[in-house]
Amino acid sequence: MRVRRHLRIAVVIVAAAAALAGCKDPAKSSAPHPTNAFCDAATRYDQAIQKPGKGTQAEQAAAQVPLVEQMATNAPADLKHAADVFVDALRRRAAGDTSVVDNRTVKQAVDDVNRRAGQGCGFYQSQDGSGGM
Repeated sequence: MRVRRHLRIAVVIVAAAAALAGCKDPAKSSAPHPTNAFCDAATRYDQAIQKPGKGTQAEQAAAQVPLVEQMATNAPADLKHAADVFVDALRRRAAGDTSVVDNRTVKQAVDDVNRRAGQGCGFYQSQDGSGGM
């Protein structure tokens, strides 16, 4: 009985610690802060993908390539590989390669780049909910 109680307490402590770790301030992250050039490129990319796409998926991917290239060029060192994978996938999709669409490695790279842009460049805290930026 006493062992179960200690086990329950340990589980509660671990769960609380995990919850607190998940709520930490992204500005205090140990990851390198993105440069202004990366954030500017990420903002242009974010604005472009918010607009309804015109043309085929390959044409839409081709239009996104220069935007993501700028992000890759200015990506923090720890994000450089993911950004390069993202650009390569867009180039391949623009050339008609559909294998990149459901590729897990590509999806992870895109998620990593988008997450860093969102958190590191302040996309989420700068939006006040009024519809404007």
